[in-house]
Amino acid sequence: YLWTSKAIVFAVYLITAYLSSSMSEALQRQTHRIAVLNQVARVLSSTIEMDKLLELIYEQLSRVIPSDTYYVGLHRRGDEVIQMRVLIDQGKHFPATTIPFGNDLASQVIQSRKPLRLGHLSTESQSLSIPSVLVGNAQPSESWLGVPILSSDDFTGVLVVASYQPDAFNEEDVTLLENIASQAALALDNARHHALVEEQARQDSLTGAYNHGHLLQRLQQALERGKEN
Repeated sequence: YLWTSKAIVFAVYLITAYLSSSMSEALQRQTHRIAVLNQVARVLSSTIEMDKLLELIYEQLSRVIPSDTYYVGLHRRGDEVIQMRVLIDQGKHFPATTIPFGNDLASQVIQSRKPLRLGHLSTESQSLSIPSVLVGNAQPSESWLGVPILSSDDFTGVLVVASYQPDAFNEEDVTLLENIASQAALALDNARHHALVEEQARQDSLTGAYNHGHLLQRLQQALERGKEN
């Protein structure tokens, strides 16, 4: 009886230690992710250049959600394509490109305005009748997670991470990615507004043609490039 009591006490101790360790690890992960969200908010306020914003998001995101592929697609209502502004696959940056807007995973997220997480893309995409589109390296991903960027009614997008390993993402990753996408939407709105104001400043208010000041600026830039060459 004494041995049994000691065994029970020891078992309770092990269970308590395990639960404490698990809770401690979960708390550390949560604390780290909150710190990343705060850092994302800071870096997004540091620039109004859209592509720079998207690169900064990737730098922060890669700290907490390991992935092979990262990209951001932007879509304007009525357009037939999604603009892939930033595309990084296994650390390699690919040039901006476009993919048709329609029946694919990225389009599904934009149209539904809801996140989509797949842990076995090779089989799940077939059951969903949604074809996957290869971007970056010519290698299909096995895990895919995309969340919508709800910038405005006529301008939306998708933030995607993918992995060549199955079940690479969980619900915590979905929540974190949604929070980052919300911050990105505000930053992208500011960037687009700034770009529009700058473009209007370069144009003549009556004709819409570029004004004298902008032409002189372009000429100066061309002269400086000529000197460098």
